[in-house]
Amino acid sequence: MTVFGVVLFHVAKRTKESFCEEDVREEGKEIDGEIKNYQNGLKIASSTNSSASRYDQRQHISLEEAIKQAKDLCQRVKDESGSPGLVMAVSVNGKIVMSDGFGFADVENRVPCTPDSVMRIASISKSLTMTAVAKAVENNILDLDKPVQEYVPQFPEKEVNGEKVTVTTRQLVSHLGGIRHYDKKYMQKDGTKNLEGKTLKNDNEGPYPEVTEKSKVSRANPFKNLKLTKEFEQKEYFIRKHYASVEKSLDIFKNDPLVHKPGTKFLYTTHGWTLVAAVLEGATKQKFPDLMIKLFKDLGLENTYLEKNQPIIYNRARFYARSKKNQLVNAPYVECSHKYAGGGMMSTAPDLVRFGNAMLYSYQLPDTINLEQNRETERSGDADNIGESTSDRRLPGYLKKSTMQQIWSPVSLAKYKVVDDGFYAMGWAVVPEQQEVGSGRKGHFYVSHTGGAVGASSVLLIIPSTKNAELGEISCTPPQGVVVAMIVNMISVSLLGTALKIAKLFEEVSV
Repeated sequence: MTVFGVVLFHVAKRTKESFCEEDVREEGKEIDGEIKNYQNGLKIASSTNSSASRYDQRQHISLEEAIKQAKDLCQRVKDESGSPGLVMAVSVNGKIVMSDGFGFADVENRVPCTPDSVMRIASISKSLTMTAVAKAVENNILDLDKPVQEYVPQFPEKEVNGEKVTVTTRQLVSHLGGIRHYDKKYMQKDGTKNLEGKTLKNDNEGPYPEVTEKSKVSRANPFKNLKLTKEFEQKEYFIRKHYASVEKSLDIFKNDPLVHKPGTKFLYTTHGWTLVAAVLEGATKQKFPDLMIKLFKDLGLENTYLEKNQPIIYNRARFYARSKKNQLVNAPYVECSHKYAGGGMMSTAPDLVRFGNAMLYSYQLPDTINLEQNRETERSGDADNIGESTSDRRLPGYLKKSTMQQIWSPVSLAKYKVVDDGFYAMGWAVVPEQQEVGSGRKGHFYVSHTGGAVGASSVLLIIPSTKNAELGEISCTPPQGVVVAMIVNMISVSLLGTALKIAKLFEEVSV
């Protein structure tokens, strides 16, 4: 038998076993030295013929080592971005295994960041609001496909190019409704007239004069000495007027023309979520703040708030920006009352992780489990009648699995450039599982939302575990996966990449 034939013989003996380096080494002891020269080729062949990617072949590390590396990553992004403070938390399979603070929550008073530091979470507010929307849908009091006027009759009907169009809640939660964001330049191209030919009120009850094409941020924005990215040159980030209600907040944009026909294009918009809040109020007959406070309570989010200036909020951090001379300065005062639903909430990193786990639990718990029967059986003490195993004795998720599958399904029109290979879904950004070529890079499914506010940046990342599904271990109790939350008290800091690196570290930790 040739050397190659001997090699194939030994491979065939072990087809039902996994090849690791130690296995190949032991096999080599039983054959002559010439066969040992083929061991590297065997490992390469085994890897090439496997459907697993390099992502799947990472080495397991200890929890202590993962925490050490995660701390280093956090310190790096804090230092590189010049952020005064950073807070973060990580959970593995529903258990918070790391929560920490770096730097200062209050630079002037030398107050250090801790896991309890409360910061602006900006657009992660959209994901929390989506949870309230989904609950209303499950309770059959909100239809996502009805015109928004069904619930908000005071919102004007719209036309695009002379054609009457319908805006629905389903479109709004995926940024397909045509509602503008903070940039109003599209109206200037049309002579600042709406589709009915009426002159627009360009101030929209805002605090600043209208920006013209030739004007600079310094003319429309009293915070002209700040070093701002292009996104934050939009004056509506700096609204200081208090809005007493969601209905009043609609006045900012409700009379403006749509940017495009609903359902045809993706345009990220925070104002669209103010309209979502109005829809929720109309459907539930409750005020939006009351709805969210109840949701926070139901999910155990004890340190999550709608941002208000007057109430005392323990451990509230200060917020910062950079001057044009790159000096650290206090961020200017801004109001969030007009955008609670889309960007006006505050939280801690551990609270965000708890929220992520509540969503992950709902996503992974099968709808087929008879939860009511489980409760009755538990009360009667007859554990033998609970499905095929006692692991089916689970509490219900806050939302149904079928609901979560809809929420986390990418919308094909909503390509989301903020996330590589990402799409927007319903209140969340989604990266679907994908692999373009055999044995090539395999992209794993994950969901996230980032946030950017005056004086704060944030990310919430959820990577559901695929390990149990691959092994057929369907009896594992959810949530199964890694959840990472990070917040800094600095404007315009990108955190998603760091959060992904941290999540991948903890995917290899057993807890």
